[in-house]
Amino acid sequence: MTNRKYPTYTTKIKIAVDHGGKCAFCGIESNRLYPNLQGEQLIGVRVGKFAHIHSENENGPRFDPNISEEDLASRLNFLYLCEDHHSLIDDNEDMYKAEDLKSKRKEFCQLVSHNFKKNSIGNKCCIITLEDNFFGKINRTSIIESLGINTTPISNLNISLDLPENDSDIDWLSQCHNLKKKWKNFQEYLFKINGLNLNEIIPDEYHIYSITKIPLAIYFGAILQETNKVLLHQWRRKKDE
Repeated sequence: MTNRKYPTYTTKIKIAVDHGGKCAFCGIESNRLYPNLQGEQLIGVRVGKFAHIHSENENGPRFDPNISEEDLASRLNFLYLCEDHHSLIDDNEDMYKAEDLKSKRKEFCQLVSHNFKKNSIGNKCCIITLEDNFFGKINRTSIIESLGINTTPISNLNISLDLPENDSDIDWLSQCHNLKKKWKNFQEYLFKINGLNLNEIIPDEYHIYSITKIPLAIYFGAILQETNKVLLHQWRRKKDE
């Protein structure tokens, strides 16, 4: 039976999205943290923690008996933090009051949203996702559907990106540039299978984002729902023999 005091799988995704996948205390320039949605054991990966502002336990930090179970499990009652800062706010309740943490959350999430919009191309973008099972089986469809993103699946694109074994080792900015160089090689193919005039959808100055399943949610998430025209292209990364 689901414990209503804890966030659902979808809510966890949205919490990570709200924070841009980054610790609210480490700041917007810090590295992204992998959201541990299923509680699995992950080795060699910096994992983000879903930290209660008001504890679900009456003996826990900042517990408030007047808060409903639904509010305890809502995204607004959580900060996305690195392990060190998660421990810090829970071990020092006197220093980290609930209202201060709520303000911290609001300010940081607004900064994430502003930073995305400032660096995006507005209402038109092409998103490239890479399918990678390094982190185990994750239901890509449920993630995308929960965020309200419409997909245009492409199954037969054969583009070698020479990705390293560990997601965290990937220089995503460099991969974006590589993809831009290869854009003309498969633009005609996209045009044929979609029956679309891509020049009307994707401007001359476009961004191609190279992202995996979970970072897809982190990078864009609910922000994508505010855009008008979005193409989401995905292909399978070739499995190692």
